[in-house]
Amino acid sequence: MQVGYVLPSVGRDLRLLEIAIKSVLEQPCESSLVIVSPENANSVHKIAREYNLPVIWDRSIGVPAAFNLGVEYLESKGVDYFGVLGEDDQLLPNSTINLLKAFKDETVQAAVGQIWYINNKGEIVFHNRAFPSLLPILHLIPNVIPHPGSLCRISVWKLVGGFDQKYKFASDLDFWLK
Repeated sequence: MQVGYVLPSVGRDLRLLEIAIKSVLEQPCESSLVIVSPENANSVHKIAREYNLPVIWDRSIGVPAAFNLGVEYLESKGVDYFGVLGEDDQLLPNSTINLLKAFKDETVQAAVGQIWYINNKGEIVFHNRAFPSLLPILHLIPNVIPHPGSLCRISVWKLVGGFDQKYKFASDLDFWLK
């Protein structure tokens, strides 16, 4: 099972970007990472080179397009499962392995794990593992599926048409509802 992560970045906080990158690269299983960034984000490109990571230029058409560009890239590399991170997100140790266990059941299309919310100092603010109990009312509340805590089959991403670019601020919620 091959897994990859997409990380759109404009270089808002390079310290947090590096933490996000390291959290993927330190997973105890093979995980690939692609950064999607504007062509003029030189500091992001420099960090990507330091970690020998591919960068795709996002042509400044928004986060949903960046997600789609990254997933398309991963698919071209033979990756089966994807997750996305914000430049201020990080994976918990072993989170990729734990999420991949769910896909042993071929009927599973996506997996969501526990989420730890941290402040800008990296301190834990609170812990959320309420997602399964929220399924019946998901359509009534804001996006409760933070991407760093999820993996999805790329085949499902293709089936639903990826992230809809017309929903600039809710493409992820729209994707999960589909």
